[in-house]
Amino acid sequence: MPFDCDVLIAGGGPTGMSAALGLAQLGHKVHIVEKHPNGLDFSRAILVNASTLMLLQPSGAAVAIAARGRPVTSLAVRGPSGKILSGDIEPERLDGLRPVFLPQLETEDCLRYALVARGVQVERPCELVGFAQDADGVTAMLEAEGVRRDVRARYLLGADGYHSRVRDGLNVPFRVMGPDVTMFTADVVMSEPFEEDACVFVLPQGVGVALRFRDRKVRLAWTSRAAYEASGFGPRIEATTWEIDFIAHFAVAERYGEGRVWLAGDAAHVHSPVGGRGMNMGIADGFRLARAVHDGDFAAYARERREIADGWVQTNQRLTSAIGLPGLSGRLLRLGVRGALEAASLLAGERLAQTLLRRIAAT
Repeated sequence: MPFDCDVLIAGGGPTGMSAALGLAQLGHKVHIVEKHPNGLDFSRAILVNASTLMLLQPSGAAVAIAARGRPVTSLAVRGPSGKILSGDIEPERLDGLRPVFLPQLETEDCLRYALVARGVQVERPCELVGFAQDADGVTAMLEAEGVRRDVRARYLLGADGYHSRVRDGLNVPFRVMGPDVTMFTADVVMSEPFEEDACVFVLPQGVGVALRFRDRKVRLAWTSRAAYEASGFGPRIEATTWEIDFIAHFAVAERYGEGRVWLAGDAAHVHSPVGGRGMNMGIADGFRLARAVHDGDFAAYARERREIADGWVQTNQRLTSAIGLPGLSGRLLRLGVRGALEAASLLAGERLAQTLLRRIAAT
């Protein structure tokens, strides 16, 4: 049976499109399918870090993202009594790249335009409903508008998210690394945004961030809705354009794939938005997987990306659970954190703010 493409990618989000960009740049014929007709109607991620922009430079997507986004130039940490520390952030990288706030839907637009420029389009709505692999390739069954067809590819990449059909088809379980946590996030229009691009709030009731991605548009993310409601933001908010209580999972796939079928992004690892690394890790997975296809070395891909995911998901779970700890224990923990930051700010000041931002943005 002849091959329809070198690589079939299930999932047309940032991970899948990044893998496609990497593969196209390396000369491979790629086809992407996405089951959602128009993509998601909300932006889960908002931070594009400098390392991601470096990966996207050859495709031209980095320039588009930087032009549409808001560069992250300043950070503040605030407590109940006001500002604990703040600082302006200079680029650490010699190439001058700095993190950018841009809603995920707009980041996806930039990736999509870069793909179209290379003759690649996402087929949607089109769903992977099953697959079988053999020594030479993969036969995948696709369904689009009620019509099923088989596609033959040399490799299948599962970039199809937490409920990955590819992962299920491989019979690969998630290794859970901690209990689920309920969190809260919202996009709002503020009459008086905080002057810094990124603000971290350490309050008795919980911890939150305010990320300013437009002049008066701000992404809020909190350890709980109750903590957000206790923050006192109400008088500053003119409108709420999107809000959600959601469950954060903490898990890594037991295997990243086998044979000619491999996983990337949320199909391989999930965690809370604390740290803003989810989409960035998925994009990095995509480009590294493209290189694995080109080199034929999937063992190195699985080893490298699994090590990164294991370390971060474990750290993310501990950090998320700690900052959102309820009751008196949580209040005492956050009081201790504020005290430590206040003491450190007397010694390090702006340098500490820069260090915190680089840790948060994984630059």
